[in-house]
Amino acid sequence: MGSHGMNSFPDNGLPRINLVYTLKLISTTQAPKLPKLCFKS
Repeated sequence: MGSHGMNSFPDNGLPRINLVYTLKLISTTQAPKLPKLCFKS
């Protein structure tokens, strides 16, 4: 489902962007709490 990556955005791609951005914010804010999530792109 997410094989295209961030090159082509479908209509339902925006929520996923917000989700990724939120996850990044959370991982940055609560780095000591959360283990390093797989952010290797």
